[in-house]
Amino acid sequence: RTEKKNDRRFELSDIIVGLRNIAIEHDCVVWTATQTNREGFNRKVISLDVVAECIEKVNHADVVIGICQTDAEKQRGRMRLTLLKNRLGGNELTMVDCLVNTEVQRLTQSQAQSAHLQRGGTP
Repeated sequence: RTEKKNDRRFELSDIIVGLRNIAIEHDCVVWTATQTNREGFNRKVISLDVVAECIEKVNHADVVIGICQTDAEKQRGRMRLTLLKNRLGGNELTMVDCLVNTEVQRLTQSQAQSAHLQRGGTP
């Protein structure tokens, strides 16, 4: 439970710290979601600078993955995942092209990208 603050961003920061503490205490992974601010809404690729309301969400997170989808990609059943932060290091800005099945909420790496990686290409 968080203490009521005068500024919502401080409440959000307390929530994120609390979730991280629960994960550490129970030795488990905790996933949560956030959204971009208005500037990030129309970007084809998002970055950490467009996280809405409270940058502390990013500061306390171990891993941040951006989910991007243009209208054209949505119509084709596609979506891109981008690794925006990895506290353990490495592979930031790796982008994965995914096929999306919203009926069963399944993301699958696209065959084209998978074949490219098997040939030694970079993501």
